[in-house]
Amino acid sequence: MSRRILVIGAWFPYPPRWGWAVRVYQLTRQLAERHEVTLLTYATAADEANVPELESQGLQVKTVRHEALSTKERRQAQLRSLFSRTPYEPYRTYSPEMQRAIDGLFANGSFDAVQLESTLVWPFRFPETRRWRTVSHAISIPRSIPACTMRALWRAPRC
Repeated sequence: MSRRILVIGAWFPYPPRWGWAVRVYQLTRQLAERHEVTLLTYATAADEANVPELESQGLQVKTVRHEALSTKERRQAQLRSLFSRTPYEPYRTYSPEMQRAIDGLFANGSFDAVQLESTLVWPFRFPETRRWRTVSHAISIPRSIPACTMRALWRAPRC
């Protein structure tokens, strides 16, 4: 039985030259052999050239442009994070454009499973539904656990 699976990541996984990219690339490629897989991830201008390679392997790829910060911008953001409840990396990862992309994907269809491929995507808002379970890296969640309990594990609001 084919499932609709959404994988959301903080970095573009191709070419798979480092641990996280290898994991996400292999996971999505192998899932796409039997399921309809949508990968939503950030991408730089250079990454966009690799989208066709992933699509040729059966993935539906949606990207949000996210260029690297300059050293000065990065240091300023790191300094701001010292006075915030949000650490630098999730602060850097969140963008209204990615939130709109997430909202748009859920508005246009439903998913049987959502895989969050990084703790850095926790600041995003996901729809309240019992039709799918969110699975985070290396955490398997039985459907018998209430969604409210799972949101509490990730310290998500509205539980």
